[in-house]
Amino acid sequence: MKQFFPPPANCNEINLADWIEITVIRSPKKTFNLSELETILRKSGLFETSDSTSEIEQRKIEDLCRKVNFEIGNRITSAQESYPFKFDKNILKPKSDFKRFRVYIYCLCLSYFSLEKNIKVNIIQRRLFEELSCIASQKFFNGKSLKFGWPRTKMNSKFEMAIEELCNWLGEGGGFKDQPLDKSKDRQLDLVAWLEFPDGKSGKFIIFGQCSTGNNWETKTKELEPLGFCKNWLKEVPKSQIVKAFFIPHRVPSGNWDRHTVDAGIIFDRCRISYLASKQKKLEKSYLKNCEKLLSVKIA
Repeated sequence: MKQFFPPPANCNEINLADWIEITVIRSPKKTFNLSELETILRKSGLFETSDSTSEIEQRKIEDLCRKVNFEIGNRITSAQESYPFKFDKNILKPKSDFKRFRVYIYCLCLSYFSLEKNIKVNIIQRRLFEELSCIASQKFFNGKSLKFGWPRTKMNSKFEMAIEELCNWLGEGGGFKDQPLDKSKDRQLDLVAWLEFPDGKSGKFIIFGQCSTGNNWETKTKELEPLGFCKNWLKEVPKSQIVKAFFIPHRVPSGNWDRHTVDAGIIFDRCRISYLASKQKKLEKSYLKNCEKLLSVKIA
């Protein structure tokens, strides 16, 4: 298999930074020199090279390279010790004990390969991401979490029974409001997390979260409406205020973060999920197994 592959056609700083990290994992040298990125982009054919446009395109390339450097630095800051690469003097390379960083690597693979039309991110990989998101939300405030999205594994597969279970866990909501159901299996609710007091009374911190692994995640930030969900399917709207959250294996461009937060609620992106979920001592080997399948290379 070719160890080096060309930069992505959609050449923004997020996709390029992902491509560089994937290249480091797949290449025999296990390194990438970012000082060579400008030359690679010029030769890629993704930019105009005629005399009339070369100066403008050159400035575009230089600006893009600066943004990529900034994005990698931002990932290091955001993911902290869960970031799997060392970045020193423009050289990006894996840290020792690379398998320890399976959360970030898994999210990277899930995000990057969801952009490739010839590779399908299957339901097992999506389920694993929902489980990771549960771990991250639980660690966020040291509380409890439930995977509610279909297919449900630890909750009743029937929607109305799952609602009953959820209300029992929360101690709020009164159970399922009996009414006709349509074909939707989870109403865009993928996970619920909460922090409660020993007295079990209402007045707790509750998160309703949606997970999105596809490259169309930006179109989904408004789909989940916690209050509408509760009014439709619970006998009583919980007394506790519910916070909306959005879980993605992707990275959000810095300039778009605030805008997406308004629509999506608390955003748990790749770096935030890695920072939180990596603190879980035991994680399934299937995360790395799925990464190796997508990468077609053994992770050292």
